[in-house]
Amino acid sequence: MRLRVLYLITELLPAGAERIVQTLATGLDPDRYEVSVACLRSPGGERGDGEVACELRAAGIPVVALEARGKLAPRAAARLAFELYTFRPHVLHAHLFHANLAARLLGWIGGGAKVVATYHVVERRDLKLRKLAQRATARLEDASVCVSQSVADYVRDQLGVAAPRVIPNGIDLERFAPPADPAAARAAARAELGLPQDALVIGAVGRLAPQKAPLVLLEAFERLDDPRAILVYAGEGPLESELRQRAAPLGDRVRILGFRPSVEGVLDALDVCCVPSRWEGFGLALAEALARGVPVIAANVDSLPDVMGPAGVLVPADDPASLADALGRLLADPAQQAVLREQGPKQAARFGLEPMRAAYEALYQELAGSSVRF
Repeated sequence: MRLRVLYLITELLPAGAERIVQTLATGLDPDRYEVSVACLRSPGGERGDGEVACELRAAGIPVVALEARGKLAPRAAARLAFELYTFRPHVLHAHLFHANLAARLLGWIGGGAKVVATYHVVERRDLKLRKLAQRATARLEDASVCVSQSVADYVRDQLGVAAPRVIPNGIDLERFAPPADPAAARAAARAELGLPQDALVIGAVGRLAPQKAPLVLLEAFERLDDPRAILVYAGEGPLESELRQRAAPLGDRVRILGFRPSVEGVLDALDVCCVPSRWEGFGLALAEALARGVPVIAANVDSLPDVMGPAGVLVPADDPASLADALGRLLADPAQQAVLREQGPKQAARFGLEPMRAAYEALYQELAGSSVRF
């Protein structure tokens, strides 16, 4: 008898938590696990199907869209109840606030499914109602997992979670390994992106959202004096329109690429990768840049110092002047860049996919107990 796992998440846009769900769902042994994925809204939010949903389906994983509308969504709740009743998961593994809440409230419908809630972020926004809802329902989850110690400290102190476990996120170290010929990879990447070969290329990979502080990076870039410097953003999000307007006076010195399914090609083009987040839970983009051997400057917030270790440069969050100063110094120091390119992959080796998968599988088996035998 296979252990049935239902993953529940808000939507399936190409972002950090969604990629972790995809990695877990496609990485479990199909001879031992039966897996399905449900999302509260459309798989791609307002855009309909999303890239992660398409990739899950291509891998043979069923994806159920519950089509939630607004904060109270009785039809979506009914659809989730039906999915729980028919699939009858041994483990209901939820990710992010709304899915975690839905799993706690409705998980019992699955005939005794064990509820796992994974917390992905240290939330800095003033969301009093969310915190109240979390505290009121925390006891209804069977296991609480955090993607970093920073998140564990936050959910214990702020959300009333008594005994959170820490399972760090994982990245595909083979996919993000440094290219065999970095110079050739850089030349090819810059040619593909239309970037001058002799430019000093600064980049950021991630959603263009307030949490990721893309406007802080733009303001820091504006302070740089070197005309060879070019700023590249790979991502999309609610700040894209404002970012384009603010960057317009800089012309082609700022490139907004939109969503890129293969970020390795963007990373290969960079001299420096910036992660200026205002708050974080783990920092997958940071780990991927380190693994690729790209020098990194990151904000000194939450999990980022631990993920980066000695393999990059830390600056205060929300401080364009400090970020600009760090960028100028690193771009002018090839020797330090070389050191960071060597240290990055060693640091990122702590965050492989297999330890993450193994930890979650051990948790599933612990929760399922004697009800499932492989």
